[in-house]
Amino acid sequence: MRGFPLLNLLLLAGCLALLVIPLSRINRPSASRLAIEKMPVGKTDAGTPVHLVLRFVHAPKTVTLTREGKALTLQGSGLERTVDGVWPLQDDALEFTVTAAWEPGTAQGMVEIKVAPDGRAEQLQNIWSDEPGAPLDEVVRFTWRKKA
Repeated sequence: MRGFPLLNLLLLAGCLALLVIPLSRINRPSASRLAIEKMPVGKTDAGTPVHLVLRFVHAPKTVTLTREGKALTLQGSGLERTVDGVWPLQDDALEFTVTAAWEPGTAQGMVEIKVAPDGRAEQLQNIWSDEPGAPLDEVVRFTWRKKA
């Protein structure tokens, strides 16, 4: 016995329509998502939330990160340290002083500093010590272009 091709085609189209309707609702913005998108990003009264990561080629004996004369509390140990804070971007810039010392006889030291302020592009700078085992004391400045 042979079925009716038109009836089979209509049943197939109905099944596909039942699948398409829920799939079309997946990307439709909801009211709560629209409210979140309209909120200002990355700005508080105190400043901008910033995530900062220090990475090293060789684990330092001591490392200090200061901002405006205040030492920041670094989390982690070994080859990576992190700090989170809320700081004002004065002139769309952040400035830190990095001090690191390695054990004598350690090969030339390097610090990679990655700064990721909320709502701005992530930036990265590498700082090398002058000679193997020499301590490092550098001021690093990260700047962002003003939004037009």
